[in-house]
Amino acid sequence: MAITCTYTPTKQADISMNIKDLTNGSKVRNGQFFEWEGSAILDTFINVLGKNIEIQFDNGRILGSDFASAYIQMLQIASAQSMAWIQLSKDLALKQRDLDMKDNANVTEFCIKNRKADMEEALAQRQIDGYDDNIGIKLLQTQFDAFSMIFSSGMVDLGDGDNALGPLNRSNLTETYNSLATRFPSHPKYKKK
Repeated sequence: MAITCTYTPTKQADISMNIKDLTNGSKVRNGQFFEWEGSAILDTFINVLGKNIEIQFDNGRILGSDFASAYIQMLQIASAQSMAWIQLSKDLALKQRDLDMKDNANVTEFCIKNRKADMEEALAQRQIDGYDDNIGIKLLQTQFDAFSMIFSSGMVDLGDGDNALGPLNRSNLTETYNSLATRFPSHPKYKKK
């Protein structure tokens, strides 16, 4: 089983502080008064908390003398909470990057273990096949050596008629050679011509 392993680098977490993350607002004229408009986190907090202070003032819960003090406290709270919000988002980006790195490491480790197991299995099979191949080659070599010795000693005379090649026929030398030749069709030593 072939497993394809790829490594995907983890994206770098953006932990830089940019003022545009905090506010992108600007002062705008609304009739005879100026207002602050923006859509970043500080702008949103100021808008929401400022509207709430106006409602409390309109309902008489905040008196004129306390309005300025409440508004300044609201700006301090909005600034502190906005900075905390941005810091939390940066911390979450770092934690997400760490999780991605751990996940990448786990996937890579799993892949390496599987590839190692595949390679060990292929090696074991090749060792088994090599042992079988070696037995076949040794058998063929032994047969050749035996027949060389028989022929060189003069024990077999090729002129004895049909029985002269009897030992060669009984040894299945051709079958042994053909079996090896089919197992190693690309090996130059056994390639049929």
